[in-house]
Amino acid sequence: RRLAVLESAEILGNAKSLATQEILLESNTWGLGRLLQKAFALRPQEVWLCIGGTLTADAGWGIASAFGLAAYDENGKRLRPCIENMDKIKSFQNEDLPEYMKKCRIVALCDVNAPAKGSGVTLSSFLKQKGAKNSIIPYIEKQIYHFWNILKNYYPSVPRLEDAFTGAGGGICIGL
Repeated sequence: RRLAVLESAEILGNAKSLATQEILLESNTWGLGRLLQKAFALRPQEVWLCIGGTLTADAGWGIASAFGLAAYDENGKRLRPCIENMDKIKSFQNEDLPEYMKKCRIVALCDVNAPAKGSGVTLSSFLKQKGAKNSIIPYIEKQIYHFWNILKNYYPSVPRLEDAFTGAGGGICIGL
């Protein structure tokens, strides 16, 4: 079988010395989406995405934007995927995926089964190691919840924030 294996930490993290709050608020998963696009050029039957160790928390907005998910503000301006822009989203548009991509099986191999929201270990549990200070964590949570609430209105099949694995890798599985 034709298999592609991609590791998120190699693209989106790995250098904990770079973990700062400023970088976290501006970072996104777009680079992993671009790498996944390059893997699709090889026409794999299956892709394994190893999710974990990222310095991102964009709820997968970046990876989804690499595949045509565009978010717009109230003036129709396209927004760059990042935590700081999440509360500006008023609408989404999406391009249709090519057929060969729809036929490919994507498997997310997660290092944690943490949900994005809920009790116990969640996406927020990992924000400090990504550079967030305690004072900014409620803001990041609010941004992610806003993003998700707008997204679910356009795409009802998006996983619930309380679902297992939606907090892995800063929420990449939400965007997938």
